[in-house]
Amino acid sequence: MSVTQAARLVTATQQPDLTQRDATSRFAPERDARRALWQAHSRASRPDLLPWDLGLDWSVLAAERAGVLGETLCAQHLTRVDLRFTVAPTRLQALHLMEFMGLCVAPHALTDDIPPDWREVVVYLSEFGGHVGQDKVCLPAAQARAELPGCLCTRYLPPDPLPDAPTGVTGVSDRDLVVGDHVLHLRLLSRDWRSNVDVTDARWSDTTPRPATGPYGQAHDALLGPLFAIDFVTSGGVRWAVDFNTSPGATGAPVHQLPGGTIMGAVQHWRGWND
Repeated sequence: MSVTQAARLVTATQQPDLTQRDATSRFAPERDARRALWQAHSRASRPDLLPWDLGLDWSVLAAERAGVLGETLCAQHLTRVDLRFTVAPTRLQALHLMEFMGLCVAPHALTDDIPPDWREVVVYLSEFGGHVGQDKVCLPAAQARAELPGCLCTRYLPPDPLPDAPTGVTGVSDRDLVVGDHVLHLRLLSRDWRSNVDVTDARWSDTTPRPATGPYGQAHDALLGPLFAIDFVTSGGVRWAVDFNTSPGATGAPVHQLPGGTIMGAVQHWRGWND
């Protein structure tokens, strides 16, 4: 069974059906036309593209997929071939995708519809998202309603303080970087409300196996693919998923613990290539 066929089985009895075409139609129908402009990169006319599939040629024989497609995926990941406009989910798509996975996702709304009990919000200024917090601002809810109507926002979730954090640390987040059948874990501390700005400490822990069940389990393999990252903020004792990244950075990651000692090696050993 191909990865695409598996995706259809996984999502057939559930809504939304998160193949790439269905996700686009449900969450951001205007992106069909925009994606068509990048036909050479995204193969917009193909209904079988998945959220992580950068136009990979699935006519490759199953026996060769790990090598050929794994190498292609990593090459495109490293060069970031128009990811924001071809395959990467929009902010809203990403939130819905993480909800579909079963994660506890940061509460979100349009600025026009901010609930009255939200005091502060994080407003996203770009549909596709930027790097290193460049496209979002933290504002009082009333100011966001008045000055930035119609924008997507999430409730600001102040991170729980860490007893061993250096003085002045205000941003704390965790990242799960999923590479093939392994998960690498990163904790970021910063002196900014955005944990990846003015970073004071970035600490990777040892890799752990990618679970067979749950959000990262085999039931979601065809949807998520072999390379992605999810960022979390722990607030009020709850680990909230706040961002999904199809082109995650891995600076300083202990990749020597992965098969072949590389990201590509781990991707090529992914359990999903021959399902």
